[in-house]
Amino acid sequence: MYTYILKDLKEDIFKIGKTKDPIKRFKDVCIRDRIIPVYLVRKDREKELHEKFEDARITHPEKVSGRTEYFKRGGSFTKTAEWADKQAPIPYLSPGVMVKALEESHTLRYDSVTVDFELESEVTAKYLLGLGILKLLPFKDRKDFILNINGGTAVSSTLIEELKKNFVILVSFDRGESVYIKKVPGIKVIIKKKN
Repeated sequence: MYTYILKDLKEDIFKIGKTKDPIKRFKDVCIRDRIIPVYLVRKDREKELHEKFEDARITHPEKVSGRTEYFKRGGSFTKTAEWADKQAPIPYLSPGVMVKALEESHTLRYDSVTVDFELESEVTAKYLLGLGILKLLPFKDRKDFILNINGGTAVSSTLIEELKKNFVILVSFDRGESVYIKKVPGIKVIIKKKN
């Protein structure tokens, strides 16, 4: 069991929750650049923390998942909120979301319309392409960029910005090369550092 803290950047409030699968939970409750994870520990501390900060407990003003488990600044939660403000966001975005963001910024380029069509025709292909890209990166062990738990993978928006700024990723068909995406055979990925 894991305990996590999320920060709602718009409302300036925090959610304390628990989950067996943080990556799946983050996918369900996080909103890019709005509700982000700032703390994760492999221990069930939810009940303890809810009791400790009961005087600061509120209901989220919007209909979001777990809306009764939010806490505002002040009272017993003051120091924890200040500490949470200093934490780097935990990676929570899907590798498929990363691929789409890189496509939109033209950081990720396909050598033909056929490659894009093949990837679009397979539901998990962009997620798998994202995993293939992550394996080729020079900083795959950075915990602020990539989170691997229970066989799942998440990436940070910081990693996506790093890729946009410093790399070009080329994707092509090459039947003679290693297959990075089993459901779309023959995909070749080349990552080049910008000058």
